[in-house]
Amino acid sequence: MKDKQLQELQRLTNYIYQDMNKLVSKLYCQPKQKVPKLRRSIYIDQENTEQLFLDFLRMKLGNEYYQKGLEAFKNQIFRVKDENGEKFSRSGSHPSGEFYQIELNYNLSDVTTYAHEFMHYIQNDTTVTTLLLNETMPLFIEQLMVHYLKEQFPNEKKVYSCDFERYQNHLNLIQNEYIFICEEHMKNIYSLFSMKYIFGLLISCKLYRDYLLSEKTALNEIKSFLLALEQNDFNQAMQAVGLNISYKEHHLYYSDYVLKLLIESFHSYYNQLFDEYKTLKKIKFIKR
Repeated sequence: MKDKQLQELQRLTNYIYQDMNKLVSKLYCQPKQKVPKLRRSIYIDQENTEQLFLDFLRMKLGNEYYQKGLEAFKNQIFRVKDENGEKFSRSGSHPSGEFYQIELNYNLSDVTTYAHEFMHYIQNDTTVTTLLLNETMPLFIEQLMVHYLKEQFPNEKKVYSCDFERYQNHLNLIQNEYIFICEEHMKNIYSLFSMKYIFGLLISCKLYRDYLLSEKTALNEIKSFLLALEQNDFNQAMQAVGLNISYKEHHLYYSDYVLKLLIESFHSYYNQLFDEYKTLKKIKFIKR
């Protein structure tokens, strides 16, 4: 990250410290539900994982993104082993910045990993707007991928546990008082990442709700959002997803209504998740 961009994010973090505390406190105080532990019952190799990911792009996002996925594989944008032939132990951008490393677990969670990193690849410009919002689309595409996997594997536990594990990770992040509640830690890079992650998560939940109401509308929002990122236009990106949030002089401006909308979308998403879990006991899972 360039020094100028890091300074911009640090100034933003300092300005919205009280707003973030207000936001995190509202999420933190919500009733918690116990996340069930589900066995991972399906094995999927790398080749089938990649094909399932490409099928998802074609079916849900259209031919344009499908072709970009093919291009990414052709150019070895995603790699599962390092130069020594060792498997990567985490997923994300490689320190060299030349490709995205993928940690394979050989289950359906690998497909969501490809989806997440693919969206980072699509929005690879390092403008301030991208740095502020670069977790939004990867998180939304994860949600959309799980939606797709439930259609393809309606009796597979791992599809549901993908969602449960992500919920637990998000809950842990929201509850991380070390990062958010202690003012003396607000200036470090981990605070900046977590701030962007939670902000992106809230917007992605709202966008997923839009998708359930109208696939066509949500896909148009995605294209407009990505275009705004490319043009380094934060305000236009927010308008693209139907949110009245603006950014000026290192400060975010939004109303209590917008905050309420984002939090309601977040809890609506995860309440639906737990409602689905209640029906799992009625499902006869196929042993593979």
